[in-house]
Amino acid sequence: MLRIYYRISDKSYPKPKLPEIEKEDCLRNFINIFQDDPFYFFFCDNCESEAVDMVKRLTSGIKRKKIFETSYGNAGALKFAMEVAAHDKAAANTLAYFVEDDYLHRPKAPKLIEQGLEIADYVTLYDHPDKYMEGYYGGGEWSQVKKTADSHWRYTASTCMTFAAKLSTIRRDESSWAEFISEDHPHDHQVFTQGLVNRYGLEDAKLAVCIPGAAFHTDLTVPIETGCWMEEWALDYACKKAEAKLAPMTADDVQVLQGSTGMDRLKILAALSFNKKSHQN
Repeated sequence: MLRIYYRISDKSYPKPKLPEIEKEDCLRNFINIFQDDPFYFFFCDNCESEAVDMVKRLTSGIKRKKIFETSYGNAGALKFAMEVAAHDKAAANTLAYFVEDDYLHRPKAPKLIEQGLEIADYVTLYDHPDKYMEGYYGGGEWSQVKKTADSHWRYTASTCMTFAAKLSTIRRDESSWAEFISEDHPHDHQVFTQGLVNRYGLEDAKLAVCIPGAAFHTDLTVPIETGCWMEEWALDYACKKAEAKLAPMTADDVQVLQGSTGMDRLKILAALSFNKKSHQN
């Protein structure tokens, strides 16, 4: 059994994002991947009516859901979502996935959440590029690696505020979380490296990440600043949307795109789209 706590907002921080991919694309992708009858909780925080209508439209086929319209802000919305989870009357071993509105997911994501929570208290599907930078042991954090049926996993120091855990874990750790999500911005790194570690110790509150990742954060701040890679599957997802917008493509378009992949292909598609609009105007 899986509970989804999906938070969406119109007041996100201004950051460079994966081209072509909007919050609607992320939600559409998520619903398509997580369609095996989970119970959805949607938190529309500081959303204009257009965003709320979009959520209602895309989730119209989901029977098991609740939609909250709130004005708590980033940390406040997470705190409220965790309170809803902690006081949920579902069984203690129910799996809970807290999701921000700017992630893409791969098809095996639901299965990996189940498998990851067999070896850790917390699971992230996002293989964060900062864990391979100089700040971690001179070029990447050290970790024990484990194997489940469908993935390898490593233990990691922290993650963003998109993560999974059992409801029993959320109830157990509710007070530890509260200290780090009581201000405007959630202190995601500190809650894992300080709050949970100090209370339970590394061996009792492990956070595991699948390798390679099965979720991609469309916030490109770290990849741009560090030159770290971006997941090819996420770039392909963006390319497919750009190709759909450009359709029908001419023979010249196809020839120009031939052999291009990843970010190079996305850049060419953007140029072709700009050129097409210029001729139309």
